[in-house]
Amino acid sequence: MFTVSNFKDSKLSWLNDPTSYNVEDTTGSIEGSGGHFDINQDGSELKFSPPAFKDFWCRTFYEPLLIKTDGSGLLCTIPNEFEATIKVDFSYIPISQFDQAGLLLYLNDSHWLKCGIEYCDGSPRMSVVCCNEFSDWSTQPWASCGARLRVHKIHQSSSLVVEAAPLNSESYQVIRIAHLSTVSTVNGESQSGGGSEAVNQPEKPWRIGPFAACPTKQQGCVATFTS
Repeated sequence: MFTVSNFKDSKLSWLNDPTSYNVEDTTGSIEGSGGHFDINQDGSELKFSPPAFKDFWCRTFYEPLLIKTDGSGLLCTIPNEFEATIKVDFSYIPISQFDQAGLLLYLNDSHWLKCGIEYCDGSPRMSVVCCNEFSDWSTQPWASCGARLRVHKIHQSSSLVVEAAPLNSESYQVIRIAHLSTVSTVNGESQSGGGSEAVNQPEKPWRIGPFAACPTKQQGCVATFTS
């Protein structure tokens, strides 16, 4: 059992560090440009500008085929057998279509879940994308560009519950109940997912934490995470 209570905790590490692309472009029009983050002195606040044209999406809907696993998240590894509750408060400034911020739960490139607010057709939407080989996308209207998120990973299970509330409120509502696992069951037998991975491997550990992404241009999107 352990707790992560600030963004400087050594148990947190970047998946796709937003500053790692080394692309110099002040317009945010080149893939990988505009990525930046800052953590305040006591570790209580993470301010995060995601790089341009980076995202998480896998196979569904788009032609030509779209597979993106290059978005950025500051994540903590949790063994599969642990029960966990992850909470974060955040607000963000969306500019471009699909600018997004929230929490990421990552097992591997084809098994992950992201939840939070996504800017779609001029309005913020509370959104969840769950990917078990193929991405889905569920949304509902949200009144602002900020929220409190709470995700429960059920003990020794591949189930999770996503809840959200307005900032400064404890009125959480269930947004999504989902299954997330690299191991599938066929005729009562466990088999690993993930394409080329070997069959009958154990479940992957979970990596969990705040994320943000700009699937199109980075035109000034900034996310601020606290608590």
